[in-house]
Amino acid sequence: MLRLIPSKAAIYAVLAALGAAFMAWLRIDARRDERRENERKVAQNRLDAIESKREIDRDVETQDDNALINRLTRR
Repeated sequence: MLRLIPSKAAIYAVLAALGAAFMAWLRIDARRDERRENERKVAQNRLDAIESKREIDRDVETQDDNALINRLTRR
């Protein structure tokens, strides 16, 4: 009957393994969050570039030189 009771070393080994698994999960989750944030930034940059191109095209179409100059020198 006493053989079924785990020793302190066995309990510590199980707790250490659970702690290591939890830390690995946290690292994976942090990498996943970082990847999602980077994807969000890339998508936002693409949208900004598309909007900028549309503004330039609109300015060119209207032949409004001042608007085109202002748009190109705004950055």
